[in-house]
Amino acid sequence: MAKTIEEFGVNKKMLERLTWKSTFANYISKLVGYPMSKEHVHSDKNGWDYFVTSKSLMPNCPLLLVHHTGSLMAIIPHKDYMELENGEVYPLAYIASAQWCYGKYSGGEDVKTGIFWQPLESREGICDSEKISRFLNQIGRIQIHPEDYRQKLFVAMEDRIREELELEVRAFMSYNGENALLIANPNKRDMVTCYLPAILLNDILYHPGEREWTEFAESFTFELGVTNNKKRYIIPDNYVGNRAEFCRKMWRKLGFSNRWYDSQPIEVKEKRHAHRHTHHHERNGEGFAVFGFMKKFLPKK
Repeated sequence: MAKTIEEFGVNKKMLERLTWKSTFANYISKLVGYPMSKEHVHSDKNGWDYFVTSKSLMPNCPLLLVHHTGSLMAIIPHKDYMELENGEVYPLAYIASAQWCYGKYSGGEDVKTGIFWQPLESREGICDSEKISRFLNQIGRIQIHPEDYRQKLFVAMEDRIREELELEVRAFMSYNGENALLIANPNKRDMVTCYLPAILLNDILYHPGEREWTEFAESFTFELGVTNNKKRYIIPDNYVGNRAEFCRKMWRKLGFSNRWYDSQPIEVKEKRHAHRHTHHHERNGEGFAVFGFMKKFLPKK
């Protein structure tokens, strides 16, 4: 006679914990009309390159993304993921109560085109299956989505960095900081990768809409760094000297003296820049950083 699962020391609750990803993936597949396997159900604990930074997703706001390989992947906020893993929340209940966002994960070397998501419904759960299925089957063919409002911030940041610091932006990335971090390119003079706060970029995706983008870009404090060196330099907001030369000086200090910034300072006209007010970050009840400069520009929830 075949033994029951209880006789093997596995009760129903334990079995549900062991199989929750399969249940989750199967139900998602049926709801959105796009196949997903249990191997593609993930937490945001460790992040995804510089596109989804570690533990940066909003609670109860998971993502369904079409991977560049064509597979469908779910990225679940870590706290929610652990509740599912520990059997504190059942997969079907979580799917029905979550505020879902949908998009694509393209990878690459620039967050501008590496990842995108947006809400498709104002309700909890996955309700309009036909609309969502159509979106997921189309999103993989589009490089930049027309409703990706981050692109306007990227343009405003590029303009400010070019005008104020005489630098070109090679790519944008996200990180768990609050400044606009500029990492010098080791292979090309006056070229940087700009890292912007993940909480900001995520919020624009979670809550798409217009902002005062130029004013938004002006609110950032610049932070300077290089790869393989943890030391960083802040450009003071009240600094009235030549900021382009300040960058070159700091990068020489950080170890670029034998690369691109070893020549004598170039002669440039000095520029004055309006003082920008900075604020210390605060923590809301859910443990997410809300930076002072963001309160003015992010839409009210």
